[in-house]
Amino acid sequence: MSSKNFYSRLVLAMALVACVPGTALAQDDHAPAAAAQSATTNSGYVIHAGHLLAKPGQPTTTNKSIIVQNGKIVAIEDGFVEGINVVDLSHAYVLPGLINLHTHMALPAYDRAFTWRLERPERVMLATLPRLKSMLEAGFTTVRDLGDDSSIMYELADATRDGIVPGPRILASEQFFGIGNAYITNYASGFRPELAPFYNNRGNCTTRDECRNAVRDEVNRGAQVIKIRLSLLPLKDTRIESVETVEELKWIIDMAHQLKRKVAVHTVVGPSFAPVTNAILAGADTIEHGPLSDEQVKLMKGRGTAYIPTLAVAKGSEATFPGLYERFHASAVLAAKSGIKFGFGTDFPLLPIDQSYREMLEMQEAGLSTSEVLKTATVNAAEILDLSDQIGSIAPGMSADIIAVDADPLTDLSVLGSVKFVMKDGKVVKAAK
Repeated sequence: MSSKNFYSRLVLAMALVACVPGTALAQDDHAPAAAAQSATTNSGYVIHAGHLLAKPGQPTTTNKSIIVQNGKIVAIEDGFVEGINVVDLSHAYVLPGLINLHTHMALPAYDRAFTWRLERPERVMLATLPRLKSMLEAGFTTVRDLGDDSSIMYELADATRDGIVPGPRILASEQFFGIGNAYITNYASGFRPELAPFYNNRGNCTTRDECRNAVRDEVNRGAQVIKIRLSLLPLKDTRIESVETVEELKWIIDMAHQLKRKVAVHTVVGPSFAPVTNAILAGADTIEHGPLSDEQVKLMKGRGTAYIPTLAVAKGSEATFPGLYERFHASAVLAAKSGIKFGFGTDFPLLPIDQSYREMLEMQEAGLSTSEVLKTATVNAAEILDLSDQIGSIAPGMSADIIAVDADPLTDLSVLGSVKFVMKDGKVVKAAK
């Protein structure tokens, strides 16, 4: 083990002892002793599901038993079968663990977006640990983390996978990729040019070879996805339609695809749609935020590009950015009518964890049915991540990522703001009371 990994693990272990003294199951006095023992020995569970939404988009079934062994779902039986470790969700609505495709788990706050990279990574890590736990307990068993300038998310992804700290499964891109340092510059941040080494990031590149090597380096470091942020210049100078060319964006995207990594592109909200068009033509797998016009919607539909609209954040930013939500909502309406694949993303921390369901309500308002909205955070999200054989539905062979709520989410999506039970990888992290 490298000294870097050893040090990071040591910090994580110390932080866990200091800030997270036990798992949610261990802290819950109402959790049955047998379940606590099973979580330790991994001997398995039988979950009695009164209403089972095994694969959102398909009909709900009733009175099923989900058999969990060694972190996997091994069978789904009719009726309520007996077992040593029974989880009684017979009056609940049971569905797959939710997937949040756009988070920044380590970002302290928007007003510190340019300075958080200057903080000690240990301090950022300590602040991030309880957030990971809260995200998991809210029902999000997987997150795609799209930008962490403190460079701790790859280590945290390993730590949550290995059970060192409680948190969702993490697929991360620590760095924002951009052509010619187009996103973060001393001009944008207001920093002195000589401070560039402290705020420049590994994803900045200016030539094809630089971009290809930057992607290779990031994947070597642990990136499971690549995140591109387009230039801010069209926002500052409305005469500029776009900064990056299709060819330049392909330098990054083609290498990412060669290395089997999907590419998410943060688009800009200037008057021109040209940057979005260029990103789609270059092969972006997901467009984050928008906005979209009829032209972009048609291009995305034809190329299979997915859309993560982050509508609730835009709505909450209306006072700062007048007209932003109107453009985002109109884009989502166009996309919904066209049948573009939507994915669920909240842009946390801009939308708090306990308000995550508001994004679902916004997508419903844009024209998606409740069933289609549920798919955005389960089936669709798993497809976007190329993990449909592991997560996103409840079926034999899948990871045992399972949540439950008290009422039917197909009737009222807001019930997903009050998740009562969470299991990740076959371990109970939030026990039903």
